[in-house]
Amino acid sequence: MADWTIIETATGTVLAQLCVPDDGFPADVGWDWDSTTQTAVLVDRQGDPAIEQFDVVSQAWVPDIDKAKIALLARISSCFYAVLAQGCASPKGWVDCDDKAQARVTSAVSLMREAAALQMAPETLSWTMFDKSAVPHTVTDLVGLGIAIGFRTQALFGTKQALEAAVEAATSIEDLNAIDIEGSWPA
Repeated sequence: MADWTIIETATGTVLAQLCVPDDGFPADVGWDWDSTTQTAVLVDRQGDPAIEQFDVVSQAWVPDIDKAKIALLARISSCFYAVLAQGCASPKGWVDCDDKAQARVTSAVSLMREAAALQMAPETLSWTMFDKSAVPHTVTDLVGLGIAIGFRTQALFGTKQALEAAVEAATSIEDLNAIDIEGSWPA
């Protein structure tokens, strides 16, 4: 361990002694002094606060649960969109299931119904599947497709909300570490 001294440049006052691993901070992390809380805080290259700060009284890095919660909520959101981007099963195969796909299905169903009312509707509409193949869909098939996408999105959103509630309810870093973000999503 190496000792670093944090000194206020204007007065030369020693604010804290830091005990830092011999290999230093990770390359993308540094520290900054927070004059409001009188603590050294870890920051990333963009200056965003990390989830730990240096407590000058205990001379130790301690987790900041509020910042840890913010970071975990961002990871949950990222996981939600990543799982959503993997598509979902539909009656005719694997399809995209994001909000854009849902809007396209809604538009296609509306188009087919309007065309049918004008006696101009084709029997099927070619739908591009997740693997980029084109599969013919009747209006009934398209409705089934929309239902599949909607139920999948709602199931994933329900999981996202449950994980977010668990994060908000957490009272310690241990509670946060116990939340399984990666394995909680429905298959």
